[in-house]
Amino acid sequence: MSEEAPLLGSDIELTSSAVSAANNAEIQPRVRFQQPESTGSTSTPSAPQSRLKKQPYPLAIVTEQLPNNASGSRSKPTAPLRTTKTSQKLVLLPEEADAPTANLIDDFSDHAETPVTPSASQPFSDQHDRTDAERMDKEVRDNAKYSRVTAYCSAEGYYLGLLMEFLKREHNVQPKRYDECVYAPYHFPLLPGRNSKIVSSTAARSPNGHTFIDRQIENFENGDGLNPYFVTDGIFDNDEQDVVASTKTMNNIAEVFYFDYGVVVFWNFTEEQEYMCLDDIASAGVSVRPLKVDDVESETFHFQYDFDSTRQPRIFNDMITLKTDNHMIKLTISHALSQSTKLNLYEWQMEDTIEKTSHIPKMLAQTGTLNLNRTQVTKLTGEMFKLRMHVNLISNVLDTPEIFWSEPSLQPLYNAIRAYLEISQRAKLLNERCNVISDLLDMLREDVGNTNMTKITWIIIWLIVVAVLVAIGEIAVKALNKYS
Repeated sequence: MSEEAPLLGSDIELTSSAVSAANNAEIQPRVRFQQPESTGSTSTPSAPQSRLKKQPYPLAIVTEQLPNNASGSRSKPTAPLRTTKTSQKLVLLPEEADAPTANLIDDFSDHAETPVTPSASQPFSDQHDRTDAERMDKEVRDNAKYSRVTAYCSAEGYYLGLLMEFLKREHNVQPKRYDECVYAPYHFPLLPGRNSKIVSSTAARSPNGHTFIDRQIENFENGDGLNPYFVTDGIFDNDEQDVVASTKTMNNIAEVFYFDYGVVVFWNFTEEQEYMCLDDIASAGVSVRPLKVDDVESETFHFQYDFDSTRQPRIFNDMITLKTDNHMIKLTISHALSQSTKLNLYEWQMEDTIEKTSHIPKMLAQTGTLNLNRTQVTKLTGEMFKLRMHVNLISNVLDTPEIFWSEPSLQPLYNAIRAYLEISQRAKLLNERCNVISDLLDMLREDVGNTNMTKITWIIIWLIVVAVLVAIGEIAVKALNKYS
């Protein structure tokens, strides 16, 4: 993985101890559509991370496959998709709207020294010590029933208009659209529906008829919704009863963010509930070219609220610690998670392309001949161009979401999560791999073109030979007739 560029003036470094921690870390298995089960497999530092094949969860997802993903099985990647899967990196999320910085601390140990200067209101020992959840592995947190944050890339896109109608009609929710995203809050308990597997319970309302989410949206539109996030000096101590009530309310609410480029991010759903919701969406006819179940990409995190301590909101070991339950903060984080999950899909497609073309240089070196015709080379070239267009032009992986143009105070948080997920470096590495494969395909096209030109040249030569022979025969016939 290439070195990450500094983010908004903050220092980003990978110390030697962090490299050692990365090499000794347990590699977590990737989450697929499958029955929940615990896995404890580990791999040595020299072994590449591989995809685990399990019995898929029984979903009614359409099994249409992307044209550029022709292989039926997943190939082993040459490197982890992001180093934060195997190394311990801490990202401190920005706390002030007028100071958009994010500090990254590698090799996060119990007594590690950090390049961050703690503020007067946040003691050093409280600001950087790990919580119990941050010390756990993902499987342990799952068993401990910590709240999940999971992103799934299940299609090339969603028809957001049709999706909102479906959610209102079948899931009993009131979705709200934010540019390329649809936000939908679900209230527990989730019930079986008439035409769907889950239906949200009716939201509790205040005497004036507003729900908890309605008040959040109204406060945000009035410009008051982000103050609890950006101001942390004593605000939670003054309103302890409100914090307890808010925490109890949010434990009864699950939230989903649907993105128009085919990614859905769940907050506070169980794994089984996520599968049922995905099954409903797959059966609703709102997906653009759905992926096969084995090709669906996912990113799994956990999150917790920390209203009482003076710790800064952060993300470490795929554990997100928040100071507020505001849905706009979750929307900001979900934007980065969804882009990372979409990038996962492109990275695996690149691995498939590398697997298809890896034998070509060896074949050329050993035999000096190429057993590919023009059609095969053109198909490979088309797949590569399609992948590069998706990464750089069509998808939103490299774009800043529209919401941050109207809400610039949220962009530092978005940049911090992108830095943790290493989206920029991964996109750069993906483009570099595309360039290498493109150079190989350029050589193949040139070789195929030279081969075809050689065939045409020999055809012309043989036509000339035949014409000469015919001319000689005509001359011989005329000579015989003349002298006979």
